[in-house]
Amino acid sequence: MPSAIETVVGKFNNSTEQIQHEYFHKFGGHEKFTLDHHWLVSDDTIMNLHGAEALVACPRTEFTPESFNHLMETLAKEYIESFKDMARRAPGTTTGQGIEHIRFHPWNTVPYNPRGGGCGGSMRGMCIGLRFFGPEQRDWLIA
Repeated sequence: MPSAIETVVGKFNNSTEQIQHEYFHKFGGHEKFTLDHHWLVSDDTIMNLHGAEALVACPRTEFTPESFNHLMETLAKEYIESFKDMARRAPGTTTGQGIEHIRFHPWNTVPYNPRGGGCGGSMRGMCIGLRFFGPEQRDWLIA
């Protein structure tokens, strides 16, 4: 939820993705701030929240290749679902191509795109720590 609040304040209805403290203070700071301004959150926040849904929906078991595959299939479905809420947002060409690919193909067949760039992956992946934390799970995060 903090990332959603930050992106709402930062975007200020699609004007920028940088947190602008003057807007935050204009609306009363952290003590009086509410989310009833009907502001638009970013594509990164939408995808991060969908990713979190997938990560907490899967049973907490020992990781095996099968359970990891199930988790990734669930994550792929959530990301596809997130694209229904991309009006007035800019998820990027590479992201759109990846989502289009996983609509029809397994999650682990998305081809590497050497032209892809930016920081969307890191902004959308904040939720990964909900499921993968600690040194014993680190190897699952490294390809």
